[in-house]
Amino acid sequence: MNITTSGGYRCQVKKSSNTDDTHTACNRANRFTATKKTEHGQKEANHFHRRKSQAVTNASNFLGDTADEVVLSEKFKKSITNLNRYSSIAKKEIGLMVRFNNNDALADVFWSEQYTFLHQGTVSFGFKREKVTRMVLKKGVYDKSTAQPDLGGHSEEIFIRSWQGLLKYNKCYPKVVDIVLSHSPCMNHSALLLDEGGHLWPAGCAPKLYKLISGQKQVSQWNIIYLQKNSEHCADAAIAKLNRHPRVRVFTCEISTNISLSRVT
Repeated sequence: MNITTSGGYRCQVKKSSNTDDTHTACNRANRFTATKKTEHGQKEANHFHRRKSQAVTNASNFLGDTADEVVLSEKFKKSITNLNRYSSIAKKEIGLMVRFNNNDALADVFWSEQYTFLHQGTVSFGFKREKVTRMVLKKGVYDKSTAQPDLGGHSEEIFIRSWQGLLKYNKCYPKVVDIVLSHSPCMNHSALLLDEGGHLWPAGCAPKLYKLISGQKQVSQWNIIYLQKNSEHCADAAIAKLNRHPRVRVFTCEISTNISLSRVT
């Protein structure tokens, strides 16, 4: 089937014969709910969200293995490969996969979205993500007078805005969080944000992730894995910033006949 991504690209997604492939289900559901609703598309989205809900119900109390090593199950490795493939097909699409407590049933995918005006009633915000005001730099001063709350954003920003919704949806507070990025986060490219609670989020996705992680003290370990280094000149600085956090470990990922991780030191 064809699915239009937020960047306007179309790609072929093969329907999985495995009814337990939660990642595929959630990935497709997120793609549908990130674009304009159609009757067919909304039915598909609802169907796959129901499948995800059933998986969460069965696994909400499972904390998984909290060992030092990242748990690379066969399903998780397949999901990483899919994330890399989809991002490669639609070259302007940046993807993020998050997994709670090494539990593949608690894995979700977010994609970058265009900075376009979204009309009320045409978009379903996955996980009831919080609205934000993108602070526009105007004559050297951040000005929100012309900003529109429902603009798109980088995949890291969409994930951060969805964090509270994810906690409620997964019905558990994670001890371990794995984040897989198709590209390493930017250092200062994404704009400063003002959330509904009046809190400022710094420019750049690495600083935003750092702020989220610092505020979630109940999570004992964050594993951040990136598949490609982005082309921004500050890419190394962004990776180093996250790696300095005491509860963060950063890994590169090699995808060949098998998937292997290398710790960034």
